[in-house]
Amino acid sequence: MEAEKAVMGSDGEDGLTNNELPMANLIRLMKKVIPGKVKIGGIAKGLTHNCTVEFVEFVGDEAFEKARGEHRRTIAPEDYLGSFRNLGFDHYIKPMETYIHGYREFERAGGNRRVAPPTTGTSLTPYGPTFTDAEIQFLRSVIPSPSDDKYNGSSPADNS
Repeated sequence: MEAEKAVMGSDGEDGLTNNELPMANLIRLMKKVIPGKVKIGGIAKGLTHNCTVEFVEFVGDEAFEKARGEHRRTIAPEDYLGSFRNLGFDHYIKPMETYIHGYREFERAGGNRRVAPPTTGTSLTPYGPTFTDAEIQFLRSVIPSPSDDKYNGSSPADNS
């Protein structure tokens, strides 16, 4: 009961049942960046989930406002870049630009799975998405490693 109260949002919504972002996906990401023998408590999972959902909504709302201000109904990746810039998340802009550029190049090269399903791939979950070796290689090239000092808690001023 106490754990449930701890993860309640300020609006009274229970973060453990929030379906906007699957809890299992977030936990899988959390486990990738912490040492193998460390366990994650239920309250920590719920609070991290709530914070993640709030962050995504915060950035998404800003991107939506930018698109709406330009009389568009579709939010483009550049709208998210603009929202990161406007909200002061400057250190995320360059990795996102690199990812967007690489993803578009990948799609142009015929890597879009929606057009032609892969014949071989690596399944990350029994019923989840399947990624080709080329997609995995691309994702590893644009997503920073947890051991990378640049993304491990040091400030941008430390890297200068």
